[in-house]
Amino acid sequence: MDANSVFVSTGGFTSAAISTAKHNGVKLVDLSELVDLLLKWYEHMPSETKSLLRLRKLYVPL
Repeated sequence: MDANSVFVSTGGFTSAAISTAKHNGVKLVDLSELVDLLLKWYEHMPSETKSLLRLRKLYVPL
């Protein structure tokens, strides 16, 4: 991420917030991106961190 700071919101961002963030080098992370990041990096997290999240893989037949 090319940003000086990161702001996470599970409720999305207003157009004013997006504009302000772009102007100030702030990376905005919405709920969808947060979930994607967690899924991508979960296996690489230390066990202590994983114990706080307690995610399990669930296989659903198609």
